[in-house]
Amino acid sequence: MSRANLQRFDETGAGINALTFFNQRVTTTSGVLGLRTEFSQETRWGMLQPFARVEAQHDFEGQSDARLSYADIAGMGPVYQVSGTPYGRDRIQLGLGSKLRTKAGVWSVDFQLMRNSGLLDRRVRLGFTAQY
Repeated sequence: MSRANLQRFDETGAGINALTFFNQRVTTTSGVLGLRTEFSQETRWGMLQPFARVEAQHDFEGQSDARLSYADIAGMGPVYQVSGTPYGRDRIQLGLGSKLRTKAGVWSVDFQLMRNSGLLDRRVRLGFTAQY
């Protein structure tokens, strides 16, 4: 669960196209049910740790709507409302990856797929972590 209060913000520098975003309260409540599995295998380079995960995600309370208008007529002109539902309410996320723990540090690769509202989001993350 998260709750945020966003204060009014007026854009500048865009002339007559500058926007005013009015105060907004954003409350979201989400649930996740998932399974993650991994194992460790000693290799000559270090400890290899492949993993896989699957998650079902559900938003019980969606994002709020944003109210905005043109900054030069914010108090007099029309106010527009934009719905904030970028991902839909239900999502499935799959992930595969591996870590290699060496004396120099930890190398990692992670591939994720997320399916929501008919859209497919793909991500690849490469990493290296070392202590100093």
